[in-house]
Amino acid sequence: MVRVSSWKIFSGIFTMALVLSSTAGIQAGLISNGDFSQFTSSAPGGGPTQINNTSTGGYASLKDWTVGTTLGSPNTVLNSYAFITQTTGPNAYTFYYPSQSGTIGLWSNPGATPSGQQYAVTLDGYQKAATLSQTLTGLTAGASYQVTFDWAAVQYTTATGNYTEQFKVSFGGSSQTTALQSIASKGHSNWISESFNFTADAATDTLTFLSLGTPSGGPPVGLLSNVNVAPVPEPSSMLMLGLGGVCLVGLRVRRNRLAKAA
Repeated sequence: MVRVSSWKIFSGIFTMALVLSSTAGIQAGLISNGDFSQFTSSAPGGGPTQINNTSTGGYASLKDWTVGTTLGSPNTVLNSYAFITQTTGPNAYTFYYPSQSGTIGLWSNPGATPSGQQYAVTLDGYQKAATLSQTLTGLTAGASYQVTFDWAAVQYTTATGNYTEQFKVSFGGSSQTTALQSIASKGHSNWISESFNFTADAATDTLTFLSLGTPSGGPPVGLLSNVNVAPVPEPSSMLMLGLGGVCLVGLRVRRNRLAKAA
């Protein structure tokens, strides 16, 4: 009878696991500019500013993302309020407001992002319910995808009063909503790391973040950073990785026994 060593068995299983996991990860990182670091701006100094899908007149355009609104005509400054902001440094969480030819800030802020991103986007949660969208391609219809992001509830210095804030995240034809944050006047929530799983409707789907908050005229603001989309690993690849781990443990135990016997 031919005997096969434990090492060969483990190597075979581990190799299969790597093949399966690498196949599942081919589409990893489907989102583009998820850290919001790629933008053009005509604000004084060329710094972060209000997004208007154009970089003229003191505004900014954010690469691969589209700003819109659920009320009124989409993609106009008057109907949606979205800003790019730095999260660190002396100008952190300061926003250039072109129509006012000046800056506004936050009463308080959540500090550095969990993953160290230098930029974030704020979306007005009430005034015109601002949205941020990106179209994803190369998807597999019926496959599961994980959307991860960091967010926080904040309030501009142009408003006071208790408020609530949350994000509605849509992927294709389905949506999920983060937990509602209830914040005291001039306060903020800490950064929250979120993860949602969605099923792709087709090879192309649109990912949309909608900022929702109360009360009227607050305005509550959602702060967004570190957006990523990646395929959810298939159960088969997870199983093979688990088996590979079991074989590795068994191999180590066998080697230890042989070493002691010697």
